[in-house]
Amino acid sequence: MSTDGYVSPWWQAMLLPERWDVCGIELRAMSVWHTFALENLGNAYIVGGLCDKNAAASLVLFCQRDMNEGRDLFLRPLYRARSLRKIFKTVSRLPWNKLDADIQEYAQACNRTPDHVHPAEGKSKSAAAPYQFHVVACLCDRYGMTVSEAWNYPYARARCYLDAFQETRGDDSLAGAHLQKSIDRMSGEQGEKK
Repeated sequence: MSTDGYVSPWWQAMLLPERWDVCGIELRAMSVWHTFALENLGNAYIVGGLCDKNAAASLVLFCQRDMNEGRDLFLRPLYRARSLRKIFKTVSRLPWNKLDADIQEYAQACNRTPDHVHPAEGKSKSAAAPYQFHVVACLCDRYGMTVSEAWNYPYARARCYLDAFQETRGDDSLAGAHLQKSIDRMSGEQGEKK
């Protein structure tokens, strides 16, 4: 750790625990799959918006499970109904301020990734595939993971691997260490003002 207490997103991603305690509920580190599923569900902790107990329960429900178990929530209605009842019962008993703060911290830590500067005009290219598929393709092709391992890999660490790989292929949009530190400080100051 630097003498000023700053922790880069690269270092933080490497130190993320595999398991998290959120108000006494054990969650997996947020994976590539979790970000994809929760984005598609419009979860406020991931896409922004009003965070409420429904968003909290949804995030907890998914982040307790790996990809196969998470897919079962969609594919097996009785399993989903039982799981939802159980998680809502647990979440409803917890103090909202503590639950919300713990989930905010969990989501922010697990989703913190290196920033990119905007490329010069005309150098940017839109991607049709969701970025999580690019992450999975990179982890499989470049790092030899199975598809299941890649989807279940911690998201922040996976993004660091993707960014490093893209940089070796000529992507010059990653913010350097000094710029990253400035961006983090600015976003921290803006978060404190909210």
